[in-house]
Amino acid sequence: DALIVPSWAKGAYTMSNNAGVPEFVEKLLAEGKIVGMISAGDLTALTAKLPRQPLTSHPSVKSYLDNEFEYSEDPVVVSSKLVASRGPGTAFPFALTLVEMLCGVEKHAEVHAPMVFPAHTPL
Repeated sequence: DALIVPSWAKGAYTMSNNAGVPEFVEKLLAEGKIVGMISAGDLTALTAKLPRQPLTSHPSVKSYLDNEFEYSEDPVVVSSKLVASRGPGTAFPFALTLVEMLCGVEKHAEVHAPMVFPAHTPL
């Protein structure tokens, strides 16, 4: 139902430059499937040659993406079926966004409620 491109500095570069990964991302998005990318994993949007659209990433790879996409520094950016997030500190909002897209608002609320996030945590 979804592909999540993870991050880890060297791994993100390796995955984004592996011909099979960008092609698979393109295929899934064309089929209307959800693709999530977090941190430096967002480089895959560039190597997959995705059209210009809203996107965010880890600050360390911003310079590769900000001219090709409608770059945002929001914690999570959703553009149709593409979900992008900035890094480890935005992992929970990223995950909850994916839960909602895959399983619905009710499941999002069910998962979010027992987490006990501090008041005003942007989720």
